[in-house]
Amino acid sequence: MAPTHGDPRVLYSINNIRAYHIQDGEETDLTPSGPQTLSLLMVPTMSPAQQQEIGSAPEEDFYLHLHLPPELDMALPATTQIYHQPPNSYLIPRWDLGPDAGAFIRFQFPGIGSSANKVSQEDVDTF
Repeated sequence: MAPTHGDPRVLYSINNIRAYHIQDGEETDLTPSGPQTLSLLMVPTMSPAQQQEIGSAPEEDFYLHLHLPPELDMALPATTQIYHQPPNSYLIPRWDLGPDAGAFIRFQFPGIGSSANKVSQEDVDTF
């Protein structure tokens, strides 16, 4: 099935990612079934039906969305900060859980290399 005008678009995708929820000093594995594919999606802010109601063809507007099936589906506001946690992890604050929650998502990338379970330095830098 071909994507339609209002469908999310994959901006970036990387395999073998582990994810963890961190809150109050406790870390919980969000990928207990093993590493998953992390996708960064561009999602239109208006559905095709809403665009038709406007009558004109407005400039498309998108927001970023992280998808790590089936455990994580998270919108990323424009103000989202991503923190590198060497050597191979990134932290994203979970503001959607409240400003005082002190919660984070930690994405752990596989090691750098050319084998099937590794990623390139370019993949990590792109994220």
